[in-house]
Amino acid sequence: MEKRHSDQPRSCLSAYPGLDESVLRTWAASIRNLQHLLYAFQVHSELVTVPAKISEKWAKEGMPLPGDDFAYKPVGAEVPIEHELSTVRKAS
Repeated sequence: MEKRHSDQPRSCLSAYPGLDESVLRTWAASIRNLQHLLYAFQVHSELVTVPAKISEKWAKEGMPLPGDDFAYKPVGAEVPIEHELSTVRKAS
């Protein structure tokens, strides 16, 4: 398997080219701040678990959604997350 480094969950979406998008879903958990929540929306996470204090802050700010120019800069981005690409096979 090919090893790659990534600092963004978006790489999970591109790791399986050609896969029917109705099969591939992203979830976001352990949301730590408003920027993290907006990023989860930007990558179209289908399920997001959010602490009440983050939900309240998002509501107070008018429930913004990320624009086309939104760029999430994760804390600790200088330490990439290592992952391996593999092949997805359909069950027979």
